[in-house]
Order: sequence, then C-alpha cells, then structure tokens
Amino acid sequence: MGCELAQVYARFGTQVTLVEAAPGLLGSEEPSIATRLADVLERDGIDLRLNARAISAQGGRDGARLHLKTFV
Repeated sequence: MGCELAQVYARFGTQVTLVEAAPGLLGSEEPSIATRLADVLERDGIDLRLNARAISAQGGRDGARLHLKTFV
C-alpha cells in the first residue's frame, strides 16, 4: 500500500521519500520485480531509503524532518 500511495502523491507533484527497513521493496516477491518497481518509483521522482528506519520526527514552520537510522 505504501508504494502505491507514494506513487500517487509523487504524480500529483508532492515530494515523496519512501522509507523501508528491508533491503528492498516487496520482501515476499521475486527480487527482480522489486528492482523493477524501485526503478519505476525513482523515475517518478520518489526518493527511496532502503535499509532505514525512522528514529524521530520534528515539525517546524518549514515542514517536517524525519531522522533515519540506516542499517548495513
């Protein structure tokens, strides 16, 4: 559901960053499908952050900032 909503918002002109804790999208699917999906999302302007988890968030006058921890 997250990938679909990310793509909709991006196509409406919103800056979108998709954060995924796993090393790839669609963990239970064939890796080649996940790679193709990632390519499509990036072509739509979506910033993909894989192997990452949100650790905190801050709101301010200029918008929101999400702090991530990246896993190797």
